[in-house]
Amino acid sequence: MSRRRIWSGGAATGAVVLMLVALVPSAAQEEEVRLEQALDRPVNLEIPDAALPDVLEQLGAMTGVKFKADDEVIDRLPYGRQTRMSVKLRDVTLRDALSPMLSPQALRWQAEDGVVHITVAPALGRMSRRATYDELQLLGTLYSERLARAEDGTSVLDQLRQKSGNPDLKLNVQIPVDEAELIAKADESLPATGARWLNAMCRNEPWTWYVTGDRIVVLPRAGQVRRQLTRQVSLRYEEADLLEVLLDLADKAGVHLAIAPDALNYVPAETRDSFTLMMSDASVAQALEVIGGVTGLAFDATDDGLSVSASEELKARMQDRPVRRDSAQPFFVRMSMPGPDDVSFDVLMRADDLPPEVYEYIDRRRDEAIEKLIQESGR
Repeated sequence: MSRRRIWSGGAATGAVVLMLVALVPSAAQEEEVRLEQALDRPVNLEIPDAALPDVLEQLGAMTGVKFKADDEVIDRLPYGRQTRMSVKLRDVTLRDALSPMLSPQALRWQAEDGVVHITVAPALGRMSRRATYDELQLLGTLYSERLARAEDGTSVLDQLRQKSGNPDLKLNVQIPVDEAELIAKADESLPATGARWLNAMCRNEPWTWYVTGDRIVVLPRAGQVRRQLTRQVSLRYEEADLLEVLLDLADKAGVHLAIAPDALNYVPAETRDSFTLMMSDASVAQALEVIGGVTGLAFDATDDGLSVSASEELKARMQDRPVRRDSAQPFFVRMSMPGPDDVSFDVLMRADDLPPEVYEYIDRRRDEAIEKLIQESGR
């Protein structure tokens, strides 16, 4: 009887504990709640002129909000961390103030995991280099200034020239469509910001837009991907997984990566699992060219991003290579080569570096040598 009471009481206690655990919020949930509350509090702050990190630090100190600027923000702004901005907030919630404060710099914000992340707007992210001061000003106009319908004969381009202070601003259409029809399609989105007007021009179409100098360029998406692959980078991959290398390069260029099924399986395992590449001040496209030369992979810019596949040459080489009955790992061959001044060089080669007839010859001779050793060992 006593035993039944103890068991019953234990079960009840366990149920209570489970209910309490369910009711206690996690630390992450508490951070989220605190952030939401801070975003809804009125803010009064005036900073006449300061570097972006200083602005975020002062804003964080006043509101208790944690701000984090993504690395791409620093890489794309004209003067990096020293890019300056002014802030004037009067009795406005932080939630309502952040977008108007950041859009003139072509920046955005997103609350996640108790932190406000500062990120680049899409058009700033599409630049394959650091924006100039004038380009950032134009992007800021496109993202922050609203444009009206051209009822009085003032075109959107004229409005943008006036609002940006750039009378030489041009729209450069590099796609095979009628420009007047393209503009008419975009005008249906008005009133809107210049960025929304341009996005409407490209919506559901295989083209996009970017800013360079005093031009707004509309071009095929594949052409934009090629532009982003020209981004200059310094690389150091040592015995790295090839897939991770490709993902990192795509991330550096800001493009989507699509790898064809089984493409990496054509690459020898020792190359695929332990890839080394070091380059300084090279473009992502140059790095891909080197990788393609080493592995036989083919890289193509498409409307959707960067496509990776096995080249026809690589497929043919793999299909023609004889496969040993027990081979998962290709063997290595050491070749001694004469050099100048009576110096000789030992060169190590993988089996898949050899022509098929040489591979077969070495494979056959190796089997003969092994058979001879077996016979001699049995004497």
